[in-house]
Amino acid sequence: MRRSAALMTLLLAILAALPAAAAADAQPRFPDAAYIDDKVRPTGFMGGAGLSKRLQISRSFVVEWDAVDRGGHVASMHVRVRSAAHNGAFGSWRTWLRTPDRVSKRFHGASGRTYCFAVRAIDWVGNVGAWSRERCTATPLPATRLLARSGQFWRSESGSPDLGRARVSVRMGALISSGPIRANRVALIATRCPGCGSVEVRGMSGVMRTISLEAKTERRGQLVPIATFAGVRAGALELRVIGPAPVRIEGLVVTRATDPR
Repeated sequence: MRRSAALMTLLLAILAALPAAAAADAQPRFPDAAYIDDKVRPTGFMGGAGLSKRLQISRSFVVEWDAVDRGGHVASMHVRVRSAAHNGAFGSWRTWLRTPDRVSKRFHGASGRTYCFAVRAIDWVGNVGAWSRERCTATPLPATRLLARSGQFWRSESGSPDLGRARVSVRMGALISSGPIRANRVALIATRCPGCGSVEVRGMSGVMRTISLEAKTERRGQLVPIATFAGVRAGALELRVIGPAPVRIEGLVVTRATDPR
């Protein structure tokens, strides 16, 4: 009789402990988040080598971000992106990624666009952080998207997978025009080599610069700065070959982003 009573007491104790065990299993990954009075919002930030460059020579680049929470622990991060064409304005923000732990991912963009990214974090008790300051970069516009002026001659050559076929001048004075663009920073992607010629840049409300592509060794896909403006300018951009030496144009990169570095 005494043994039966003891077994019954043990059974009742086990049954009483089951709800508490289930509740413990349902606690957050970080148990202290269930008990502290956490009203601190987490802080997210964009960074990394990929977004340290305002101008890319590839449509694909790595985006990096992270977040900190002084009041507890970060549960997830949301990354958003907006973009503008080389001749247009920025569109609306859209969600690119939601993740609990990833802090980098390769982004595959379209040609000739400026991309801006921002991140916000959410902690384990539901505090939602503000969107971070955006970081922006631009992808190249291939040379095949640039239009040779009527009566001027360029031949095509094989290029990189991102930029496609390059354009090479075949006579002095050939012109190539990108049509209207909107930008505050402009650069050329070209080949530097022994015997390479020079290009005169015109347009964008008075931009004019002569760029020599002469170099001791051949280096393709070189980013050559053209101009930086205080604000966004609009207009056509022309590249005029000067002198008899040929030039090899692989693309153009423009951005209208004003995010600080």
